[in-house]
Amino acid sequence: MLVAFAAAIVFSVCILLKKRFDQDYKENVFGLSKGSKVLFVTSHPDDECIFFTPTLLYLKNKKLEVSVLCLSTGNFYGQGEKRIVELFKSCENLGIPRERVYCLDKFEDNPNVIWNKEEVSSTVAEYVKKSASCALFTFDENGVSGHRNHIDTLKGVRYFVEENRQHIPLYILETVFVGRKYIQVLDIVWSLLSSWLYPKSKLVVSSMSEYLVGYQSMLYHKSQLLWFRRLYILFSRYMLMNTWKRSDKHDAKTG
Repeated sequence: MLVAFAAAIVFSVCILLKKRFDQDYKENVFGLSKGSKVLFVTSHPDDECIFFTPTLLYLKNKKLEVSVLCLSTGNFYGQGEKRIVELFKSCENLGIPRERVYCLDKFEDNPNVIWNKEEVSSTVAEYVKKSASCALFTFDENGVSGHRNHIDTLKGVRYFVEENRQHIPLYILETVFVGRKYIQVLDIVWSLLSSWLYPKSKLVVSSMSEYLVGYQSMLYHKSQLLWFRRLYILFSRYMLMNTWKRSDKHDAKTG
């Protein structure tokens, strides 16, 4: 049993390395040209690390200009001011300068509070203009972790794209079930199979050095380093790979 498990890990690592090699020498999987500006819309400080690191670093390596809009300060436990500083340090480690990181105290960090989609939409509109972004990245309908704020973030971003008839690509991060979420490198087999079966999906994987950059960035979020988050950054597939879909509703309206 142990031998079979070790073999599975070795096999998965080999596949991941092959995927990574191919990724480095292919054009941008999102069809975005060098120098393009993109905006990641997150809900709380540390989202950029624990969910989006592979793609943030991938786009940086492809010479795109990445900005991060965080809609709350993460003040649920009264640590908002500290978490803003942690976000800036984390993003700096990811290669995103402070002037392209926007952390707002406009929406309440609370899974029991509904964020008004019109207010989120108008906020996104302001920062899309400010950052001159030509593509948006955020959570999907399940919010990866199921957090209400994540789901409301998507609703607001999608509302901005649709109601304002914005011809701007919206990419949403695929939520996977728990059995896949915490097997890290072993999920590469399933993720590649899914990308072959659904060719419109976009799979991005990190190299080991990039994974370590993400790990180090998470360490800057000292206020959040509880025991279960330490386990998360060791075992979560989101620290190593992201699967993206173009928003279906956006596709339907813009083609």
